[in-house]
Amino acid sequence: MMTEEDKEVLTELINISFGAATAVLSDMLETFATLHIPQVEVFSVNEMRMLLNEKIRLSATQLICTSQLFFGDLDGETVFVLDEGSALNVARYLGGSEDPGKLGRDQILDPVLEVGNILSAACLKKLNEQLGLTSVFTMPSVEFLPREGIAFGELEDRGAISGEAKAILINTELDFREEKIAGSIYIVLDPHSFEVLVRQLKAFFATA
Repeated sequence: MMTEEDKEVLTELINISFGAATAVLSDMLETFATLHIPQVEVFSVNEMRMLLNEKIRLSATQLICTSQLFFGDLDGETVFVLDEGSALNVARYLGGSEDPGKLGRDQILDPVLEVGNILSAACLKKLNEQLGLTSVFTMPSVEFLPREGIAFGELEDRGAISGEAKAILINTELDFREEKIAGSIYIVLDPHSFEVLVRQLKAFFATA
């Protein structure tokens, strides 16, 4: 079971991890990015589904998500979610286009996939490094989330997510020059991996 103390340690480590991920992205884009302090919460998969559906309901535009499976000391999936406005900012910045009306579907999804992959993988890699863990990643994917919302059990049907899994939600905003990218990363862990994470958090705190 994760205590408030464990969550405080997790939040501290994720702040460091997300900062490292932002630095990797900044180097790739050859520009400076300002990272707003991430907010970290832990939820069940069903709560994650309800949160996503609430975001879908409140969003004026369609949401886009990238996902990537990982295996090793921790098994699970990273999911990066952002709205179409932030996605267009990503596409404009990476593609150099000023007119969003001229951007096709692939011109929006491909840059989002690239940014989501870097942020999610680099963040988890740094978190693993701090806790003495390792994971390997599969190829990422990207898609528009359905406007009608995510049905009960649909997340579990993805293969890596079980009904007993836990989702670590990281909410943040990045500023690249004039462009703002507001997104959420979910690190979804199977029950055993969540236990491993909690154990390593306690060990980290004991030796800090």
